[in-house]
Amino acid sequence: MEREKQEQICQQLRMLAEGRHPLTGEELPLTGAFADAAVLRTLTQASHCLRDLLEQERPAPAPREKRERRGKFRITPYQLSGILPLPEAAGITAFVSAIEEQMGKDCGRLSPTAITKGLEESNFPLRKH
Repeated sequence: MEREKQEQICQQLRMLAEGRHPLTGEELPLTGAFADAAVLRTLTQASHCLRDLLEQERPAPAPREKRERRGKFRITPYQLSGILPLPEAAGITAFVSAIEEQMGKDCGRLSPTAITKGLEESNFPLRKH
């Protein structure tokens, strides 16, 4: 049975347990089986069981795409002279994105973590947010 049909059945069971007609939503008269609390409790439990089973069967999220592997970052003094300054102060991630955008992917992979670590090792004053 397809998932959409199973979800529809779960919804209909829940409506019956609430005393409503599963197709129209109209309130059902509390006579016969619907007057019996045990019947309504069974319908409620059945709808909860089906809902739990459906939640367990949810498809796993699609795996994230792996980042493109590029070589170690490198830049020549000439390339460095062509990098435009950012118009305003920016965090390290925005800085790295701007450099990669200006340099293109040929420069290799620039890592915000590696830059931060290098700046810390050279005692560059960093402002943490």
